[in-house]
Amino acid sequence: MTAPSSTRGGKLFQVRSFDYVVQPYDLVRDALSDNALAIFQKATQSASDRVHAMVSELHVDFRIVEFKVDVSISVGELTERSGEFSSTPYSSLKLEWEAAESPRLFPLMEGELSIFPVTPRETQLNLLGHYKVPFGTLGQMFNAIIGRQFAEASVHRFLRDVAEFLGASLER
Repeated sequence: MTAPSSTRGGKLFQVRSFDYVVQPYDLVRDALSDNALAIFQKATQSASDRVHAMVSELHVDFRIVEFKVDVSISVGELTERSGEFSSTPYSSLKLEWEAAESPRLFPLMEGELSIFPVTPRETQLNLLGHYKVPFGTLGQMFNAIIGRQFAEASVHRFLRDVAEFLGASLER
């Protein structure tokens, strides 16, 4: 599959998050290389939904309310890299997600997940993403008031869920 790309216009907003997996880099890299999409789906679905659903869910806890939206995720191939951020090789993959139902009502997220060895037993996941809000000026106003907080929270939760899933599943 080629790297995901968007055909939607609109202003881009950036969001970044990182987390750690207490597993060796090679194990994390190989798992994501073998089937990143399945890992993302399993990591982000609630336990009761994992048996039945084939889509992912993004969760955002905002104050006392939790929002949940089913998303479709597209994933590019894992690419080995070196020299840009450190002297140690690292890997990255392009991804994009949008709401599974009524995608034009929600932002489209495009990003790159980078995987770095930190120690022999710890791996860092870093997600740099860009999203486009729908509805032009009205969407940008919503984003300025509260939408950006939702985007940041959903990216952070996504990465945390993936890191926790990888840590637990690679332990076995």
